[in-house]
Amino acid sequence: MLSRKNMKEQQKKVENVNDTPVDEQKNMRKIRSFVKREGRMTHRQKNAIETLWATMGLDFKKELLDFNDVFGRKSSVVFEIGFGMGKSLIEMALNAPEKDFIGIEVHGPGVGACLADAADAGLTNLRLMNHDAVEVLEFMIPENSLATFQLYFPDPWHKARHNKRRLVQTSFIDDMRPKLILGGKI
Repeated sequence: MLSRKNMKEQQKKVENVNDTPVDEQKNMRKIRSFVKREGRMTHRQKNAIETLWATMGLDFKKELLDFNDVFGRKSSVVFEIGFGMGKSLIEMALNAPEKDFIGIEVHGPGVGACLADAADAGLTNLRLMNHDAVEVLEFMIPENSLATFQLYFPDPWHKARHNKRRLVQTSFIDDMRPKLILGGKI
């Protein structure tokens, strides 16, 4: 167990990460914008992932997606980060069949629930990913390809010491901007 003094030293190290020399930063663990806390997955959610992932899931790869191939058509693409259990994403996909939707979520039970509900609704314009959105954006999303970014409730990290975990920061917005088509929306 850390003493109070050691805890303060550790906290200072974390807070002073921007003062760390660049060569030392290379060896530092990458900060994630989320903490993966898997809850229990229901039988329905597990079954949905096992049976529907092949048709509705997208695996992370360090290569650009071709949305025409992914969806089998040319359409406006909406990219949602952090869809939770997927209820609103499914509703939007149902109400806008002329658009294609990609949802990213790190919570496995949410992915399973969304897959099951999307299949029940008969959706063909929705694909899901279970990966870090920052990496997906960097490696898989082509420039000038997205009509809309949707990001609801993006900053659950309310304490100042958690600023480093906040997804919506200038650097992330700068990474998002080139992915949008002319007139695209965040």
